[in-house]
Amino acid sequence: MNEINKYRSWHNASNLTSNYQLAQDIKRVSYVFDKKNLTRYLYFDKDHLYMGNLQTKGFAKCIVYSWYKQKKYYNFNDPKLTYYNRNFAGIVYKNADKFGCGQFNRTDGIFLGCKIHMNSHFDDEFKENIQNTNTTFAKHLYDPNCSRILD
Repeated sequence: MNEINKYRSWHNASNLTSNYQLAQDIKRVSYVFDKKNLTRYLYFDKDHLYMGNLQTKGFAKCIVYSWYKQKKYYNFNDPKLTYYNRNFAGIVYKNADKFGCGQFNRTDGIFLGCKIHMNSHFDDEFKENIQNTNTTFAKHLYDPNCSRILD
């Protein structure tokens, strides 16, 4: 999941370290949501962000890109968390230290999930932990292969 750390670096957030237990946890969570026939999930507990998406095999690499693209729904001048920007906020949250991602194949695609450990309460401290990035990165953000992915 080098993509997550790439996006974090753009926002002055240190790299997350990979954690095997978090990866195993998120695989179990993804299986539960898959059994409920849900194609995406996003929720938080006290210390962790859980997020996952099902994508067709040709577009599985675009899942993290679609999470980061939610930046367009985050107002750095008047920050508020919404359903439409929480994936973005979670992956660039500065006070996080480790993560685990896991995927499994389905006949109709790949289900990818990531679990990120937060060192502080995400909902209460997100304003201090999400920094804007240098706009020169914007030209590197567009991926024509992922342009058909919905937010």
